[in-house]
Amino acid sequence: MKIFLFTFLFICCTEQLVLGAAAQAIQQQKRAEQAIIEQAVIEKQLTDLAIQQQIMAEQEMMIEQNIPIEATITLPQEETGEQTTVDMSDILKSLETSSKAWPLIIGREPKAFIVLKYIDYFKKKGILIKKSADDYVSLLDDLIAQEKEIQNNSFESVFQLVAILEYDFDNGQDKDKMLIKLLGKEGYLKNKKRLGLP
Repeated sequence: MKIFLFTFLFICCTEQLVLGAAAQAIQQQKRAEQAIIEQAVIEKQLTDLAIQQQIMAEQEMMIEQNIPIEATITLPQEETGEQTTVDMSDILKSLETSSKAWPLIIGREPKAFIVLKYIDYFKKKGILIKKSADDYVSLLDDLIAQEKEIQNNSFESVFQLVAILEYDFDNGQDKDKMLIKLLGKEGYLKNKKRLGLP
């Protein structure tokens, strides 16, 4: 009887040890899997950061090259479509109060330069904008062509609006909440649909 009891206790203890070892092995495997996932997330964040830094470096290089110093515009009062050359500093000054000069600028290069200036301006305020200047030229052209009255606003306001609509105005705030506050629930949903977001 003692041998039977001893054997039974031995089997129970061995079983508990085996189960404990198995549970420990499962925990170690879970920790290893979690570490792999965390490493992958960190690597993705580092890759994204490197890409973002490269884009920002390219944009800064374009700004530092300080081109163009002037732009050709179509004079709005001339029905003949007469063109003239205007100093870029004058255009930038006029954009501080309204965006009326934007559709008058001929060519993408001067517009891209202006966008880069504003991307840099927001960066100095701690706000990241990741899309390229060329993307924003098209977006701004489209918005200003569709919504003529928006030209009465400063270019800073118009550019900020477009960046927010594109989910590209990274100021640390929740982008969805910013859009709902700006557009209301219905406008927010329309904008998500426009971008193809769920």
